[in-house]
Amino acid sequence: MTQSKIATEADKRERNQRRNIRHFLRRKIGDPIRGMSGSHQKTADFSLVENKSLRINKVTPYIFIGASSLIFFIFFSMIGFVSSATVKTNEFELTHVWKYLTELDAELTLELKTTEKPILVNDRVVTSNEVVIRTDIDEVLVYLDLAYGDYRLDTPDGLKETIKELHQQLWQIDSKEEQVKVMSRPLSQVITWTPEWQERRQLLAEIGLYASLTELSNPLKEEDSVRITQRFGYYATDREKRLFEGIVIQTEPNEILVAAIGGDITRDQENVTITTNHQKITYHDVVITATEGQTVSKGEEIGRVKQDELHLSYHKKGDTVNPAFYFPNVIDNDQGLFDSSGIGTTFNEQKFREVILLHCHAFSNQAETIIQAAKDNGISPIVLAAIMIHETAWGTSKGIREKNNPGGLMRENELLSYPTLEEGIAATARTLNQLIVVQRLLTVEQLGSVYCPVGASNDPLGLNQYWVPTIKELFVQLGGSKDMSLLWQADHTLGQQVLAQARTLYRKNVQYSQGFERGTFPYHDCSSFVFWAMRGVGLPVQLGSTETLYSLEGTLLMPISREDVRAGDLFVWGKKGHSLGSYGHTGIFLDEGGKTILHCTPATSRGYGQEGDIVITPFEGYAGDFQLAPVYFYRLMGEIK
Repeated sequence: MTQSKIATEADKRERNQRRNIRHFLRRKIGDPIRGMSGSHQKTADFSLVENKSLRINKVTPYIFIGASSLIFFIFFSMIGFVSSATVKTNEFELTHVWKYLTELDAELTLELKTTEKPILVNDRVVTSNEVVIRTDIDEVLVYLDLAYGDYRLDTPDGLKETIKELHQQLWQIDSKEEQVKVMSRPLSQVITWTPEWQERRQLLAEIGLYASLTELSNPLKEEDSVRITQRFGYYATDREKRLFEGIVIQTEPNEILVAAIGGDITRDQENVTITTNHQKITYHDVVITATEGQTVSKGEEIGRVKQDELHLSYHKKGDTVNPAFYFPNVIDNDQGLFDSSGIGTTFNEQKFREVILLHCHAFSNQAETIIQAAKDNGISPIVLAAIMIHETAWGTSKGIREKNNPGGLMRENELLSYPTLEEGIAATARTLNQLIVVQRLLTVEQLGSVYCPVGASNDPLGLNQYWVPTIKELFVQLGGSKDMSLLWQADHTLGQQVLAQARTLYRKNVQYSQGFERGTFPYHDCSSFVFWAMRGVGLPVQLGSTETLYSLEGTLLMPISREDVRAGDLFVWGKKGHSLGSYGHTGIFLDEGGKTILHCTPATSRGYGQEGDIVITPFEGYAGDFQLAPVYFYRLMGEIK
């Protein structure tokens, strides 16, 4: 047998051993002694009872010793397994790498905040004060652990340059043109996950990346999780980089604080520190009830929260470390506007990928395929994944296992079969494209009326009535929301493209005019400016008015609520049928929540000092008098020709 074959066989044995241990860990077995002593219903041979009882008395100690040894072996095997399944790098180096990655984020954020050029992040127009670059550091640490093991950052052969290059691939910057373009990619698109890495990544997710470091209990008495609203490390503020050596946890006012470790209390004004051996945790700016010098046990009450957050810092052996490594059940709510795990989307892509990886069995390694198939067919990855989960019972059905059919697609009452699972996913996406994009079934209720209609002849038990609420619940589990759009975010991107086109006229000395010359530079009114931007990206529209925009409702423009407004959406003010001339107005929103608008209006005469009549103003007070006429909100959903 060749060395390569021997190595392959060894790899297989090692993988099988890890898989067996993982399955053992998942089963959460009971007491081994109790399992071994299960009784069997047999007829006893009483003539042998006396002799057997003698032998049993002699054998019992050996059984006890054997069982105890087995428990001992299992216990320490599990400890060793958990330790080997978590990151190999020591906790101080982990903090060092974490801090370095946040520093790279802060420096890039500052670079973007100080540019004078328009900024597009994944084709989304943003203002400089919105920019907060935020790398998914946990995922990077997983990769570094898998690829480099027990690494160091600052040694001559360290990984500092490697990490910097990786960060540049996650955040690609192009500032050659008149605008700065930022393209972000999740780590899975930057590196290639080998099957071995995928298996270990799944194991790390199940056990917990920092499980071997967990030593602090929740500092909030009534909470099961620690929700971080500001993470450890560098951040950008006031056009400078600052270091925050702690974390901020979301709380409720006056929530009870308990000791995360046992130790001695030290008070410093409104800060309280618990010290034990080489550990020291500090609660900052709290109401303290513990006394100076008091010795407390883990979980003992020590004070109360002042406001709605708690600032914690943690030291070990004299070094400041990231407290998030040491708590169980940490939830990171510190989501910057732009996150490398899912920037520019309306769902949490990191959560989406983890749910697919950890829970979807037959298609657990198909997250990338699902996203690409959804994009190719103009539908949301969330709706595609939710329907496949529902149809296949989380990837376990016979249809997906034997016929590669994740969508329950049938012809003449027979389940269709596909050569590969990738082709089955693509076919499901094409089917949803016909329903959502072509037939314009834009809500879950509308889609369900065709895909899974209530009262269908093939639903004798009436189970289809549960389809809509189930799909909506799956939306949430996959990182979306119950009422999210079923369309691919190209519709959102389309609005961003229109906004980017519109911004090219900002401060270009456009003159407001409702005359015959409007629509040709430098003359525009509010509606011709919007139509000019739409035509500039290839939308099939002609020059029109606010009434023309109303006529596009349901085809090119989808009505949305005020609460759903984001950058790239439109507003139209005026009574339908009576909005011509000065009785109507329109423009484009610049931000989430619709606080600011880009529009054409003779506002320069009011002293704004802007170069031309394409201006940026607040929405309230400048979009029209809402007491005189209503305002309508729209999202672009057409196709570029």
